[in-house]
Amino acid sequence: MRTWYSQMDGLRFIAITTVLIEHFAYGIGSLFHAGYFGVDLFFVISGFLITEGLLINKEQSMPKWKAIRHFYAKRFLRIFPIYYLVLSISLLTYPPFHDIAAYAFTYTVNYYTAISGNSVPEVFGHLWSLSVEEQFYIFWPFIIIFIPGRKPVFGFILIIMFASLTYFLVYRDFIMLQSRMFSLCFGALLAYLKLFHKEFYTTNIKAKFWTVVALAIVVYFMFNQVGISIFSLSLVYLGSNTAFTGVFKKLLEHKWSIYIGKISYGVYLYHLPLAAILGAYVFDPVWNNIDFSFLPPLKYNSWLIKLPLFYACTVGLAHLSYRFIESPILKLKKRLKEEPTASATSTMAG
Repeated sequence: MRTWYSQMDGLRFIAITTVLIEHFAYGIGSLFHAGYFGVDLFFVISGFLITEGLLINKEQSMPKWKAIRHFYAKRFLRIFPIYYLVLSISLLTYPPFHDIAAYAFTYTVNYYTAISGNSVPEVFGHLWSLSVEEQFYIFWPFIIIFIPGRKPVFGFILIIMFASLTYFLVYRDFIMLQSRMFSLCFGALLAYLKLFHKEFYTTNIKAKFWTVVALAIVVYFMFNQVGISIFSLSLVYLGSNTAFTGVFKKLLEHKWSIYIGKISYGVYLYHLPLAAILGAYVFDPVWNNIDFSFLPPLKYNSWLIKLPLFYACTVGLAHLSYRFIESPILKLKKRLKEEPTASATSTMAG
């Protein structure tokens, strides 16, 4: 039976928090590549959970097309409703969205710039990563379910991982599926090792963790982003073993961390549109009319107020969305009667 990983939801909390730091306090977030790290951590988590669920269904001899059908039904119920709600509202109320509407509705925003030569409107810039995820979902279940045997699946994971990593290093592209698959494959590799090499996976955990962290540090000085991706892998490895201890354990397993991780998909989806509205109609009009003569530096460091304010508002909106829109829809999952039930949700679909 698949496991619910409390520390994995905590890692989602870390991931979404770093993304919001990047977007609401760029001067701080850019110092440690917060946005890249947050999205990459989401990707590794997703690759792990999705692959683990598919492999378990395969090992339990669930009929192939039944496994595929259940997978897509669960993704549809979790991801589509609020995604297309946001897109529909944007289509009706925000004219600049019209330029990318066809790409957004088909989950291809990550190819918009390459095809059109234009930039994605900033308020929808985050949709590229959701496009990567959805494109991943299109073909990954077929690879895992239909390729016979364990070793061939492992081989395909490695081939795709190295091919993607090579593409990333050569073209330095950050948003296309072929260049970000290696992070998803990092997670898939962990899922394979956890299921089929359990003794190796669950022994000397801390030693393996620190070895991978050391590798991440070395690689970071050659290829920053790849080093960060390896670090994400190390965190997911530790979290999948529920092996964080001390203050990190308390942070990741705190009820608020777990809950924000659980609703992180909504937080991610809403955060830039909500920030644009709050900034234009609430924050900027007030901030620009404050006399900062009492503390002049504060005028140029609005992020000190904006980050906690926008963070709280985004989490609040995501909470309302989860309670009144997503949760009622998710109850339909019970009708799928899939056994075992699973916690394998998308990176941003907590």
